[in-house]
Amino acid sequence: MPNRKTFAVRFVSYCAAFSLAFGSPSITILSALALWLAAPQAAMAAPGSGDNDGNSSNTTGTVDGNIDIGNGTVDTNELADGAVNATKIEDGAVNATKIADGAVNATKIEDGAVNATKIADGAVNATKIADGNVTTAKIADGNVTTAKIADGNVTTAKIADGNVTTSKIEDSAVTSGKIADSTIQSEDIGNGEVQTADIADGNVTTDKLDANAVTTGKIADDAITTGKILDGEVQTGDIADGNVTTSKIADGNVTTAKIADGNVTTAKIADGNVTTAKIADGNVTTAKIADGNVTTDKIADGNVTTDKIADGNVTTDKIADGNVTTAKIADGNVTTSKIADGNVTTAKIADGNVTNAKL
Repeated sequence: MPNRKTFAVRFVSYCAAFSLAFGSPSITILSALALWLAAPQAAMAAPGSGDNDGNSSNTTGTVDGNIDIGNGTVDTNELADGAVNATKIEDGAVNATKIADGAVNATKIEDGAVNATKIADGAVNATKIADGNVTTAKIADGNVTTAKIADGNVTTAKIADGNVTTSKIEDSAVTSGKIADSTIQSEDIGNGEVQTADIADGNVTTDKLDANAVTTGKIADDAITTGKILDGEVQTGDIADGNVTTSKIADGNVTTAKIADGNVTTAKIADGNVTTAKIADGNVTTAKIADGNVTTDKIADGNVTTDKIADGNVTTDKIADGNVTTAKIADGNVTTSKIADGNVTTAKIADGNVTNAKL
């Protein structure tokens, strides 16, 4: 009598064989049991089997006390749930057709077992990739396009030095705050591009002005003060004719040397400003004295000589009383008409001068 293990193997084998032959589970079990009891040590051929030479694919028999089951005789119905474990499956025996759709989950796949050849093209979408797992090495060169970059995510650190070229900068995008101090050189500025509004007040120094660059049109009216002019630097040729007006001349700065001979006319002299010191000796001629303007005060004492008095112009009113002395009367010029009546007294008559004719 075989042991229990041998019994079980043989019994299952017989059941499988008879199931294929008769199609009825009850007949299969009874037939297999009867056959086993009748010939427990004999080699038995399954119904429909070929010869026992070992070449048939459906051969069953007894080898070393064990029942040999023919190839293909055990189907799904004969297998108990969970009866086929890893040790029962031959290496490489489970192919794609053996695996039900969706049956291979994450726990079934060994770590690192899914390589590039196992993944269908286009099968890895965003939901399959864990956050932070697409490293630089995973991205092919030139494959990060504009659409892949979120707005505002290209920071300074992401841009290689020297890679922001002119074509990358939007017009008017470079504001004052973007320009480092003292970085704008002369060659960076187009000719004629610096307007008045671009220059800070007080920043055009002498060194910035080209020689002869300050023309008349560049100078604001009344902008040239005395402090701006070096002594002796303004030559006659620098001043336009008729442009040195009274307000341009500092008080007291028109010296004798500045006045051309014969150019101080009557209109240039303020009334009452030709003083005695201004008149050269002997230069006030008769023509210079207005008629009737040589008053008594103007004549120095003793300076009206006989020659200065026109003939017949010393009238009685001009002679102070008692001032016609004997010396002033020419001999023979006191005529009878000159002597007031009753004024020839005895004292006035010289001795011996009253002749008979005077009596």
